[in-house]
Amino acid sequence: MEKTKKAPRFTVKALIVVLIIGFLISYLFWFHSYSSNQKILLNQEKIALSLAQKQMNFFRSYKTLNVNPSVGYAYADITSGSKVVKDTETSFCAQDKSNILNACLGTNYTVSWKVTNSSEANHSIPIIPAYKTVEISTSWIDKTKTPRLVSIASIISSLTPRARGESHI
Repeated sequence: MEKTKKAPRFTVKALIVVLIIGFLISYLFWFHSYSSNQKILLNQEKIALSLAQKQMNFFRSYKTLNVNPSVGYAYADITSGSKVVKDTETSFCAQDKSNILNACLGTNYTVSWKVTNSSEANHSIPIIPAYKTVEISTSWIDKTKTPRLVSIASIISSLTPRARGESHI
């Protein structure tokens, strides 16, 4: 009598193992994609916040109270406005020339600021000078076409640079 070779059978246990391994591999691909997207979003938020902070620092750097072109930027020049900045124009992207961080995708950031003047110096408390409340927002559309926004706010007083302890130019 001849012995016949039986074809190896694919058992249920082997099928379950293959399915589990397939699921784990697909989860790893999904997780890598998700973490890459989160890294890009985090870096875009970093760019947006740095743009808002740069604008606030510019407002704080006034050299005189009243407009005087020969002296430079004045407290009176602090008014509401906006501008658009491309991410490739930022110092963040300049430092990441090879785009290792994947944040420099040609995104446009809209930096807008609202300036509210105090009515005048508080006369009931004469030591408090007039001030301006500045709210700065940076908005952009991320790579998933979701609108994003970061905001900061501060108060800028009307003290002269000398009264703030800065040298007079």
